[in-house]
Amino acid sequence: LAVIMVLLCSSLEPRISDANCLRLDQADRTDFQKLLVELTECATDNLQYYEAQSGDTELKFASQFSKLIDLIDGNIRPLSESLFGMARRYDFAGMRANGYRSLLFVTERCCRRLLNVATHVRNGRQSLLFRSGHYQRELKAYISCLDQLHYCLHYAERLPAFSAPGSLFVDESVYTTDPEAKDLMLQAECIAQECFYGRCLGFQFCDSVHATLLAISIGMATFAEDYKNRDRRGLAKWASTLANSSRHLYDHEGRAAAVVNMTRNATVDFCLRFWNSAENPFFQSLPMIMCPSPAVSEVFHIPPTAFQLPRVLPHSPGAFYSQIPDKVNIAPPVAHRGPDAVACRLLCHRARVGMTWLLGNLPPDTVAPSNCLIFHVHGGGFVAQSSRSQEVYLRHWARDLDCPIVSVDYSLAPKNPFPRALEEVFFSYAWCLNNFRALGSTGQRIIAVGDSAGGNLILSMSIRCVQFGIRPPDLLLPIYTPALIRFTPSPSRLMAIMDPLLPVGILTRCLLAYAGIDEGSLLGQLAENGLAASSSSANAAAAAASKSSAPPDSAHSDEIFSWDDWTAGEPAGDEASSLSSSGVCGRLPVSRSAPALPQQLQSPRPERRRQAQQQQQRGASELDFLAQLGERHFAQSPIETPLTKIRIAGPFIIPLDPFMSPYLADDADLARLPPVHMIACRLDPCLDDSIMLARKLSELGRPVKLDVLSDLPHGFLNFNLTSRDAKAGSDFVVQRLREAMSD
Repeated sequence: LAVIMVLLCSSLEPRISDANCLRLDQADRTDFQKLLVELTECATDNLQYYEAQSGDTELKFASQFSKLIDLIDGNIRPLSESLFGMARRYDFAGMRANGYRSLLFVTERCCRRLLNVATHVRNGRQSLLFRSGHYQRELKAYISCLDQLHYCLHYAERLPAFSAPGSLFVDESVYTTDPEAKDLMLQAECIAQECFYGRCLGFQFCDSVHATLLAISIGMATFAEDYKNRDRRGLAKWASTLANSSRHLYDHEGRAAAVVNMTRNATVDFCLRFWNSAENPFFQSLPMIMCPSPAVSEVFHIPPTAFQLPRVLPHSPGAFYSQIPDKVNIAPPVAHRGPDAVACRLLCHRARVGMTWLLGNLPPDTVAPSNCLIFHVHGGGFVAQSSRSQEVYLRHWARDLDCPIVSVDYSLAPKNPFPRALEEVFFSYAWCLNNFRALGSTGQRIIAVGDSAGGNLILSMSIRCVQFGIRPPDLLLPIYTPALIRFTPSPSRLMAIMDPLLPVGILTRCLLAYAGIDEGSLLGQLAENGLAASSSSANAAAAAASKSSAPPDSAHSDEIFSWDDWTAGEPAGDEASSLSSSGVCGRLPVSRSAPALPQQLQSPRPERRRQAQQQQQRGASELDFLAQLGERHFAQSPIETPLTKIRIAGPFIIPLDPFMSPYLADDADLARLPPVHMIACRLDPCLDDSIMLARKLSELGRPVKLDVLSDLPHGFLNFNLTSRDAKAGSDFVVQRLREAMSD
């Protein structure tokens, strides 16, 4: 435990008082300005040296250092000052973390890398062994990153004018009425991504994950080329794969171009195929070799048979099921393909009494049932992975926690979009409530944990539990979780522009797939409607796309998840009576109209927006600078891709549904959730989701905690075999789970 805490001491953002926060903010601002001064002085020294020289190499160095100095003085310094001044307003409970701070952190990391390169140039430029070509390429790469980061800072600085006070999310209704907001969307599409995926890949993260990120990037670029030529077979395929992977190891620019081109233009099929490469037998064998061996790691199937559970919570007002005094009927999942069994995996480090049905004869060292049960839901963008690929950390958890873990293998999009996965997760959890002993637990304490998409699903599952009136988990532990499944801009979501694991293109396609929207059909409808100039046309386009993407053999898809349900009134005829009188609660309550936006997302009054803009004005000279910066920004043209059209069309393409986006759930339901302990990453595109959900739960009086790890990427749990920092992060999660088990 001491070793874990030492490793995490620099990764965990501490909770501090407002006075200390202000003091630390001022210290950070001073340190960053000192860094810029030192970098400028070093760059100036190099510039003066190379300007006095002749030759092509010297001219290139002089040009690069000149550009760096102009970039710092004209853009980075004033923009960073502005964001330092506003970042503290968005912290939660003394936790110095939000998307604005993340962007400043990445900018500071980039400047330190540039200072390191510039210092090496200054110290070695007169040496015969000086590698001028290497340092020239390094300098060019990091200057390109800093150049694109200044566009990100400029974009983030403008976000508060389109957001409610204190909200990290942009007010979505502004997108339909304010032309400045449309310009803001265009600016986001102007930011080039290639520089973040080449030589500078993952510079913002801790050093121990760099090798893993490089391997993933090479694998993604190689897989993209193999995907184009997937008709190849046998030796030709293996030779092509080997040649491409070897080339991408050294060709940084080519690798970056391949990755960015793929994320911009590939279909969701590519995304799920690449992520599902973790299901390859070779990778699946690694946990068996390198991880602890549990006594139990067995897959079982929950039959699609309805059952009853006792009601332990008051009936939720407005729910789409009838109030039954003592019992709640739980029906199997039916969305899209009808009733079907749900696969789950049971892991336990020691065999326990009650597992005879799964193991047959129990071994001699069988122990008594555990008081705790961990209910786990895996991530994968709703489209990929399984409990088998998560054994890389689940086996460690099973050993360290010494309690049963049930991990759900829910159906994946796009074949099984929302709400199928949620129905299966809810049904599996309810089944566990009825079968504790068979799982080797007394059921005294239940902890639901999920990472990424899994975190979203356990939150939605718990909301459904309180609406149904059945026992919810005793604690929720969502890890780097998206709580708002929308294309709503926020500062941390800008990090997807440079994230090696969650690029903006892949993120967009995963959300579309989960919502059941076919990208091709949507683009066709957007083209017919003039790129969805209004929300109604965008909704119409999304409706057609959703219907076209429904599986042809889905007898229940129109009944359970039809886009018309988002805009139509109450169901008519027999359907309405069945929803109101039936005691079967297996059907997911469907929103019959788009719910009103919560207060944090409602449009601010015009005078409030003007006040927010006035607060950012710092004198005529700076306003002139910002005007010039805006002109310079638009000197870059928007990058035309299919996803550009979708994102510019607006965030309203994905429906407003509280079961898809737990952040949008009614306050009455959120106020009845069990304690929530979130773990987020400072450099994760989903950071602001955790911050805003934690703030909302806290305002509703719910017990909520938030830990933010500094230098780890989204999905770090899957890297604990290759990164000591990722392993420390996984151990930190275990520590939090152990604390929850003892509460």
